[in-house]
Amino acid sequence: MQKDSIHQIVKDVVVSLNFILIECSINYGKTKDSLKIIIHHNDKKITSDDCTLVADIISRQLDIDDPFERPYDLIVESPGLEREIKSTQEYSYFINREFKIFLTEDSDIIAKEGFIVGTVVKADEESVMVIINSKQITIPFSQIKKSKLFCDYDKLLKKNK
Repeated sequence: MQKDSIHQIVKDVVVSLNFILIECSINYGKTKDSLKIIIHHNDKKITSDDCTLVADIISRQLDIDDPFERPYDLIVESPGLEREIKSTQEYSYFINREFKIFLTEDSDIIAKEGFIVGTVVKADEESVMVIINSKQITIPFSQIKKSKLFCDYDKLLKKNK
């Protein structure tokens, strides 16, 4: 079975369970392959029970379709606190989350140390709108070198005390 077929099986299961498929990747090893799936939900945090549910159902479906020719590991996880963004579409999944955005050298946005931290409030095919210190700015994707979700660990630790 081809990667596209595996991806479609995974996508169908994830969507049917009301999750968003962020990533589905297959890594071929020397003796064992791995299928890594990253899921998200706009209205709640992903729990280990969510990952287990998705893994169980996908595993059953893959057992029926038997797409792998040798043993494989199935990994289902959440995006994580500081996931690197791999596509422009991902920005829309994380609206109202803080991002650390690394800018290109030719960017016209002033940033200390080459990056900014702000809350993404809107994203489209061309750019992302971010709020930084109550100021709203639009950053074209052409001026973004890379970005990732941002977690302020100090704030998180204070909140959980």
